[in-house]
Amino acid sequence: MRMTMGISGGPGRWTVPGHRSSLKARVRSLFSRLSSPPRRRPVPPWGAPQESVFDRSVLSRLVPVVRGLAERLMPGVFGGPGLFRVRDFLGGGNPAGTAGPGGDGDDGRLIRVVTGVQLVAVSVVALRLLTIQVLWSPRYSTMAGRQHTAYFKTPAARGVICDRNGRPLVVSQEGAAIYMVPRYFYASRDGTARKLRELCTVLGRSVSAVAMESRRHNFVWLKKDATPADVERVKSACQSLRIQGVGWDPLCIRNYPEGRMACHLLGCANTRGRGLEGVEFAYDRYLSRSGTELAVLRDSRGKMIFTGGPREDTEGAGLLTLTIDTQLQYAAERELEQGMSRVRARWGCALVMDPRTGELLAVANAPRFNPADFAAVSQDIRVNHTVAKVFEPGSTFKTMVLARALQEGLVNEKEVFDCERGAWTLADQTIHDVEPYGKLSVAEMFAYSSNIGFAKLSARIGAERLLEWAKSFGFGEATRAGIPGEEKGTLKKPGERFSSAAMCFGQGFGVTAIQLASAYGAIANGGNLMRPFVVSEVRDAAGRVRMRNRPEKVRRVLSASVASRMRELMTGVVDYGTGQAARIPGVRVAGKTGTSQKSTKAGYLPEGDKPVTFVGFVPADDPRFLVLVTMDQPRWGTAGGTVGPVFREIALAAMRQLGVPSRAPGALAYAGGGDSGR
Repeated sequence: MRMTMGISGGPGRWTVPGHRSSLKARVRSLFSRLSSPPRRRPVPPWGAPQESVFDRSVLSRLVPVVRGLAERLMPGVFGGPGLFRVRDFLGGGNPAGTAGPGGDGDDGRLIRVVTGVQLVAVSVVALRLLTIQVLWSPRYSTMAGRQHTAYFKTPAARGVICDRNGRPLVVSQEGAAIYMVPRYFYASRDGTARKLRELCTVLGRSVSAVAMESRRHNFVWLKKDATPADVERVKSACQSLRIQGVGWDPLCIRNYPEGRMACHLLGCANTRGRGLEGVEFAYDRYLSRSGTELAVLRDSRGKMIFTGGPREDTEGAGLLTLTIDTQLQYAAERELEQGMSRVRARWGCALVMDPRTGELLAVANAPRFNPADFAAVSQDIRVNHTVAKVFEPGSTFKTMVLARALQEGLVNEKEVFDCERGAWTLADQTIHDVEPYGKLSVAEMFAYSSNIGFAKLSARIGAERLLEWAKSFGFGEATRAGIPGEEKGTLKKPGERFSSAAMCFGQGFGVTAIQLASAYGAIANGGNLMRPFVVSEVRDAAGRVRMRNRPEKVRRVLSASVASRMRELMTGVVDYGTGQAARIPGVRVAGKTGTSQKSTKAGYLPEGDKPVTFVGFVPADDPRFLVLVTMDQPRWGTAGGTVGPVFREIALAAMRQLGVPSRAPGALAYAGGGDSGR
């Protein structure tokens, strides 16, 4: 018996010889028919689109073949003779080799195998779908959300920085960076010259310069610091002239109402609203805001479609208040620059501090720079010398040595030392004084700043005690003033006899200006070492206090009586010693001069390459403020004559600003003074 089955769309008929033909022969015949080329179909005159390789002719051949195989393997599925029964799959069919409703013996086993495979495959697929769509649904939903939805943040205005009186020093304003992509701009060749000319006119750029940049680069900045008015003009020009390839990126621009004032202290921030230097960097977590967040929907090609509304950040800073006084800061910078100009110094710094609380009332550095254009200035100019420059303290350290020597009873201020007429040899090294002094009392030795006298005093103190005293006054550790870039100085135990003597007059270790001011503050306030700070408080946009600094005592280093006695001895430095140029008529001034040297591996540099310092407080009996002035490499003069006048002028400005009275009649003025001494 022969069974014939027709396949529609094929080039003939497929005859299956016999009821029991092998499955292998059937599959071979199927693939031979599928591999035959399809009939060429006429193309319509209007040019119908070509179909894929798997076109309708292949489908027309494949469907009947699959139907025929299904009829042979599972009779009754498409309405053919016989029905598939469950008992055939369970083993209740006809014996092998016999025909029956469930198929013959070989076909019965084949049916059970194929059906089992189908059930297993369906079960696996169903289990996989259940796992993905039910058990792992949150995971895949999150992944899909990340792929299709994002948030685009625009820069937000940073917090305002103001002085202790609420005067704004740094504010934010809206801005943008306008750019051009030449490939898109010149894609339309219709009137590009006129469009470019109009753009350059609006932005104040040179047409030839922009044209040259567009030929050399694929991306051109038209204006990086554009105002909102510039953006509106560019937008109007692009709409009226149909300009393509021009865009703008919103930026956060920091504005400095006081110009260069306190530039080293304030620091700078980039156009993305992140602090880079100074207070802007140190308190960036309080000043920065997350900004406006826009929901973005992306298509399959990654193109962004803005959907949803903005989401504002309400936790950002609203106001950061500094401890400095704008008027006093301006006076300190002015006097410092004028003093540096007179002696042609390389750099200088000045500090004004309230010794009772540790508040910094002025932090001045010179030369100054424009913080709005900080990228055009070298790092050497942007460095904050008050915290980052390490130098030997010189004779200013003699105050700490004498104070602790008096505290521990190692010396009496009336005791006399022989200063060897200005030259004394110790351990094959010669120690010199500026003047050839003979026998001096401790008070005179301090007022005239005799190196030889303090070198002889070091024999009573010892290296261990000197190192302990230096650490007690805060040298060798950071002051934690809240100003970034602060160095902790260099401090180590002196070794040989000469090293101990040199340390007594301020050689062999390094300090910073803020460390020196903090140490002198302990003498001014009665013996307490206070932590200096420059930020008073920070409030958020809602007015809530997020951070507040309070006066903090680090440790007590002197008794009140010794601190009072040291203030009296320091007035002698100004009255008749090396600091006479700092005298103020009608006011008792306590101070100390210091001249240090710079050391290298080959030894100390020449005498002209040196920092000079004057530090003191007014009034001496009840100090209201402390002033420190340091200059590097003055071309002439000593510490008293170089930085003493600068100290005096800053102190006069502080007295006027803080309301410190003077016992002298008339206006405060300089009455003259000496120029000698270290």
